[in-house]
Amino acid sequence: MAQCVLAVEAFLVTAVVVYTTRLFRRDKRHLDGDLGTVVPPTPTGKRGGVLIAQEGDRWTLTLIAHFVPAAGEDIEAFRPFAALLPSRDIEDVLRTAEPIGEAMSARFPASIRRRYERLQRFPEGLVVIGDAICSFNPIYGQGMSVAALEAEALGAVVTEARTRIGLRFFRAAARIVDTPWTTAVESDLRMAEAVGPRSAIGNAINAYVARLQQAAHTDPVLAVRFMRITNLLAHPLSMFAPALMWRVLKGAVARKLRSLNASPVAGEATVSATGLGH
Repeated sequence: MAQCVLAVEAFLVTAVVVYTTRLFRRDKRHLDGDLGTVVPPTPTGKRGGVLIAQEGDRWTLTLIAHFVPAAGEDIEAFRPFAALLPSRDIEDVLRTAEPIGEAMSARFPASIRRRYERLQRFPEGLVVIGDAICSFNPIYGQGMSVAALEAEALGAVVTEARTRIGLRFFRAAARIVDTPWTTAVESDLRMAEAVGPRSAIGNAINAYVARLQQAAHTDPVLAVRFMRITNLLAHPLSMFAPALMWRVLKGAVARKLRSLNASPVAGEATVSATGLGH
């Protein structure tokens, strides 16, 4: 059998993320009735959490550690970790929420993208799809959505013609991957320990996104837009719409005025959290 050796260009960005997930019994009074909260890891705190309501009056809680010791799987380790987050929402829920089952942990060392679309030849009858093309930091929840969009694109490619399926599909998949890859790795590169190519434009975008997240803590319009972007329901450029940039600016001014009238909380100087409404 003849061998086919292909050199595929690949890009890697270290993430070193450990995330631990556990179910809890949900009381509808938790979070004042909201359906969830997202606390992104910050470059200084490097810890985050995602609390999402599920069917059967349950919470799914994931605690995230970026380049710092992870939350232990024991319930008594969850609470001290949550207390280190820059928002108190998750810590408050854990004070009364009853744990269900056992916790599960996973480790993700790096995001990697393989540029199959740059190949000039590829074996007929075969394709590469999903994480084999691009594996994202899972805390952003984009991997399955991207794989579903790729499957849809593959169907369109096969329907169009039955020749050069792989090469045509890889070009379509690259257009799908471009946006979530850029947003995910730029967010990871906020961490000083992350290894990967940085740019002045990326640094500026990260600074703006950080302020958007801070403003989204009290602005539901920004919160919804941010969640739509991270779930691939809106284009990332939509966060730069003038009306949204104005809301981000107002949020920054409001935080500055509050800081002049109150001393900052020890630890994190800013809160970066997004509440998910009813």
